[in-house]
Amino acid sequence: MKLREKFHRGNFDSLAPGPSVKTGARVRHFRGCNKDDIVTANRVALKAEASARLERLQFKKDEHIRLCNVRCGKYNEYIKIEPCRSLVALAALCAQHGTDLRACAEALRDQIRVRVHV
Repeated sequence: MKLREKFHRGNFDSLAPGPSVKTGARVRHFRGCNKDDIVTANRVALKAEASARLERLQFKKDEHIRLCNVRCGKYNEYIKIEPCRSLVALAALCAQHGTDLRACAEALRDQIRVRVHV
């Protein structure tokens, strides 16, 4: 009765004595054929990752060099400005520009920038 129930359900796997030699050979052949494809795909993916990483590192290095050049330029620009170290020097700086408030404000901004960059 059980055999008949299995037959009607369509479950033929339990009737077979075990995996056939042909099936095992097919599976091994399939794995062998796809092994080269998988290894090649992994190599291609690893090379793409490595080239992308190298590109990112090169960009980071170039960006660092560019920022250093900018900072160096600002440092060379602001090193020429003498920082005011007392209120008398600051008052003299404001008096030097007279009524030109825009030039006075720019001179005060330069004093702040000197302290940031130098």
